[in-house]
Order: sequence, then structure tokens, then C-alpha cells
Amino acid sequence: MQTTTKAPIVTKVDNTDTIVVLTKNDFIDILMNTKGATPITFIANTDPKMVKKHRETKTPNPYIGAIKISKVNGIVNFKYEEGVNRRLEKEGKTPDFEAKENWHQAIVRPDGTLTPLCEHKQNGKKYLRFMPINAIETSFELDGQPIDKEILKPYLPAHKPNTNQGLDKPMDFRTYDIDNIKQLKMNKIIYILK
Repeated sequence: MQTTTKAPIVTKVDNTDTIVVLTKNDFIDILMNTKGATPITFIANTDPKMVKKHRETKTPNPYIGAIKISKVNGIVNFKYEEGVNRRLEKEGKTPDFEAKENWHQAIVRPDGTLTPLCEHKQNGKKYLRFMPINAIETSFELDGQPIDKEILKPYLPAHKPNTNQGLDKPMDFRTYDIDNIKQLKMNKIIYILK
């Protein structure tokens, strides 16, 4: 039996951006073929991994199940160690940073160039690997209704800055599960995942 793949849905918007609706596999293929440091903007829905009880009052968290919606601007296909060492040099420090072993590894093409993806070393799950440029805009929803971030603060985990780089202003490096990305803009094309 022969299987067929549906072609992505393409729409032109205001003669500037093109919208393409595609599957996760087609999206991964596009990312695998993206070369060179490339700016992106994307929207992702994630689990904010809240604590089960209020930090001070210890009352149960009534917001379990909330969704964090993030709008992120960043760069893909960056070389992490080289970037940190360049910054160390600019700060007048010895550029001797080496990244520590972690749970993921960058996916590299046969020619040795980076892709925007990394994968979990144990299960092979794919993640978008990027460096944020601007502050990440976040909002929260529970059952489709917006929730004020201030109300959630006592239940949210504290952000842990990167402390092993030796930089005065650490270089931010993040990974996002491909399954959580809803929309991504790159090279004047808006990709919407169905």
C-alpha cells in the first residue's frame, strides 16, 4: 500500500510574509535544512512545572494544569562554546569555556554543520536549540482563560541563571520540545504546526 503526504498549505499575507501550515515531520525537515545563524520568532505552549503548594502559606495550588504561552525571539544554528568564549574575551577573561555533558546533543549534518535541532540522548526526542535575543514574553491560561502572572508567582519555579560560563552576563541557551511549538517565523515565512 502506498502512502501519500499532504502538501503544506501555503497562504500569502500582505505581500511580505507567507504562511505555511504543515506537520511536525515537515517542520523538522525544514529545520534540518536551515543553515547558518538564523533569527527566528516562535510561539510555544508549555507546562510551567508549577509547585504543588504555595511557597509561603503551603496551601494547595489551584492552578495546576495552567499553560505557559511564550513568544520568543532568538537565533538558531549558533555555536555555544564559541559564543561563550567570544564573550569571555570581550570581558577580558581567558576564553577557555568547555560545555558540560548534559541530557541532549546537537544534531549535526554529515558535513559537520549544525542544525537548529538537538535530541535527547536516551529517547531521541527532538528539540529546537536556540539562543534568545530579547526577553521572552510570557502569558498563562487555565482552561482557555487568561491568568495574571502575579497570581501564579508563588507557584512558579525560580529561573536559574547559567553560572558555569564565567561571564558577567551569561549567554542564555534554551531548548524547546518541537511538540510544544505552535508557530515559528523564519526568513519571512510563518510556519504553523497542525
